[in-house]
Amino acid sequence: PEAGDSVRQRVSAAMVMDARQQTINIGLAGMGGVVAQFATHPCETTMVRQQLAGSLKDGGSLLSMSAQIVRTEGVPMLWRGFGAAAVREILYSSLRFGLYEPIKTLIGADASHYGGDARLVPFWKKFAAGCAAGAGGAGG
Repeated sequence: PEAGDSVRQRVSAAMVMDARQQTINIGLAGMGGVVAQFATHPCETTMVRQQLAGSLKDGGSLLSMSAQIVRTEGVPMLWRGFGAAAVREILYSSLRFGLYEPIKTLIGADASHYGGDARLVPFWKKFAAGCAAGAGGAGG
């Protein structure tokens, strides 16, 4: 077989990937990103407040600033701006994780090209697939 045939076969395999499973992967990646953002958002909100208030210079801790926000503005204020952060995570995580498998198949980095043994796939191919997927997510 010619070199071009191999590339055509990889492109076909990447495009024919089970669309239902790909949709599920993309959705789960987006949901996972939102859950992670929900868990970390209060810390990020508090850190931004510390930076704006200059309380790091005064020795204010993350916990003391969080307590101050809760005392003066209420618990919901720790998640202020979460909607915008969630939308960003949905787009970024969905694309980043959702593109990884098709790109990996496209460049021949999936285990099917190595007798089903993922340990035999060269690291550089996995790395390249991850970089391409990350760039696709960042550009999305």
